[in-house]
Amino acid sequence: AHMDSKYNTDGALDNASGVATMLYAAKDIVTERYNIDIVPFNSEEYYEPQGELIYLKELEKSEKEVSLLINIDTVAHVGSKVAVATFNFNEKEQQELDNIMKRCKNIVSGQPWYAGDHAIFAFGGTKCILISASDLFEECLSYTHCPKDTIDLVDEKLIEDAAEFICKVVNSYK
Repeated sequence: AHMDSKYNTDGALDNASGVATMLYAAKDIVTERYNIDIVPFNSEEYYEPQGELIYLKELEKSEKEVSLLINIDTVAHVGSKVAVATFNFNEKEQQELDNIMKRCKNIVSGQPWYAGDHAIFAFGGTKCILISASDLFEECLSYTHCPKDTIDLVDEKLIEDAAEFICKVVNSYK
């Protein structure tokens, strides 16, 4: 999730909701099968994605490989659901993820889009899950990046639902 927002906005949807979801999920991840980095990126909203570039350099130096990246951006809009889009999943992996989605409340399939911190990873072939509001293109974009992006637009229950979904994915990931 990115922790920055545009100037002159509270950034509640874009992207305090994503950071809150990330932190909420982090406390309930219980797997010990692999290392997990929980990274709040910065500079997503501006001309250069500095946070993800610095992280990529650190990964290269440490020779770590990312097997799955989950990006949470503009999630939990009041009146929406939690949309999940995937990148670089094979058919079997997608079926497994779809089965998890069916067992979770307020989780639906979403449209993939590339204007976020996941894009550089997706283009590089990393499996990515993008979590956002189901009405991102129809509603949310009219509130983001401006003074209208306030806390009254965020549904806390959807943050919990998204975090629960993330935990189920990460805790069952092979």
